Amino acid sequence: MAEKLYRWDPSEHIETDEDAAYFLEAAVEEDPDMLPAAIGVVARSIGMTEVARRTGISREALYTALSEVGNPNYKTIRKVLDACGVKISITPAAGAKATRKAPAKRPAGKAPAAKREAIPA
Repeated sequence: MAEKLYRWDPSEHIETDEDAAYFLEAAVEEDPDMLPAAIGVVARSIGMTEVARRTGISREALYTALSEVGNPNYKTIRKVLDACGVKISITPAAGAKATRKAPAKRPAGKAPAAKREAIPA
């Protein structure tokens, strides 16, 4: 007798904002390129119609942007995350040490060009 398989939908298991945050964090750690699709899963856990209403973006546009081949802009991602009750947080990468340029040195007594004002004659 053959086993009957069912499609597993992770959106059915996201019940709280904390669940959504953990899901997105795990997705980004696994494959950062999957962030739009992972946001789509979180959006489906609320309901695309509701997310569309909250964001002002059509359902069709949300499904397209938040698919595995979607390429949403930052504004779309931000609106959807706000509607889903989560936010993006940026932290320094573990073990990364990026070098920064030293600020340019100016001759003593000269103010930056933007702060110089013409003196009326």
